[in-house]
Amino acid sequence: MATEKKRIRKTEEGNSTDSGVISKATTDKPTVKSTEPLDSTKRKLLLDIKEQAEKGKLKGIKTSIGTAYNEIEKAYGKPKVANVECWTYSYDHPKTTANFFYDHDSCGEELNQVKPTTKLNRITVEPTYYNVQLTEHDIRQGLGEPTNAYNNEAYGGYEMYYNVGKYIIFIQVDNNSSDRKVSSISVRTPLVFEK
Repeated sequence: MATEKKRIRKTEEGNSTDSGVISKATTDKPTVKSTEPLDSTKRKLLLDIKEQAEKGKLKGIKTSIGTAYNEIEKAYGKPKVANVECWTYSYDHPKTTANFFYDHDSCGEELNQVKPTTKLNRITVEPTYYNVQLTEHDIRQGLGEPTNAYNNEAYGGYEMYYNVGKYIIFIQVDNNSSDRKVSSISVRTPLVFEK
């Protein structure tokens, strides 16, 4: 337990990631925009996302974490299936722009193959799904300080994690954009090393 706390504790020098790589911690640079209060529409959206995440859902998505692949296909149509590293996901569903990730290890099994009963473990959307543009500052104002946050040097971008009950809200930020725009919002199960 102490090792885990040490691993995720934020420091001025950096944060340790699951791969053991030290990622540099970042600090918000004050800008005129960062001193403005959060717009009420964005605040409500973020609170709704948090409330749904506690139930294993992502606002606006009918299915929840643990849903079988065949149920996702019934709800949103036949998708394309691909993989990133060892994670299999479906995308380009005819009825949604959300991406769905599954408990399927593409490194240990055939690539891009999910069974009808394979369970959903992550739902991801871009902020445009909600017709809004969000920044890191908006997220911090709406959800507070993250449970953990760091620059992911291995994959790029800044990642923010919020523990909400049995699930995690996972926010990816484009740290190359001047106002640090959010590039994706996910709800997922904790990974093995996070438990």
